[in-house]
Amino acid sequence: DTLWLRLIQDLDHCDGTVTAGTSLCQSSMGWVFHMLSGIIEIAPRFRSPYVYGAPVLSVITGDKEGAKILFERGITQFPHDWSLQYQAAYHYLIELKQPERAAELLVLAGKNGAPQWVFALAARIYTEKGQALLAKSILEEMLNKDPDSRFAARLKSRLDEVNKILEAK
Repeated sequence: DTLWLRLIQDLDHCDGTVTAGTSLCQSSMGWVFHMLSGIIEIAPRFRSPYVYGAPVLSVITGDKEGAKILFERGITQFPHDWSLQYQAAYHYLIELKQPERAAELLVLAGKNGAPQWVFALAARIYTEKGQALLAKSILEEMLNKDPDSRFAARLKSRLDEVNKILEAK
């Protein structure tokens, strides 16, 4: 608890470089990362460092690799926490530019209780990366599981788009 309280006082600590003309920090596994990592080492089931700390690393301190490490540890520690998987998907998609891993995490989040529209988002990512067959299988699986879902129309619409792409090939 003491380490967590100490850390939250200086979550925005930048021990890297600040981008000229902005206040954007670009840190790499600096003080904030080491504090979060230490807290996780002591209390691996303490969820807050994963849920709050990893996004802070990603967005505030600019430590993309440190955030990746914490997200992966969190996903391992809390394998059924869809919100953590969803946050990690954002990190992979936007910050790391790794859409394939983002799509995997979105599917995992959906299977763990996230709103069904995450499957449509994962399918879109797969389709854009040339993996339309995978996108189709994900959408069909979700529609078969719950054809009367309130998101069924959105999933069917996305499936129609994917089928058109496959037909054009």
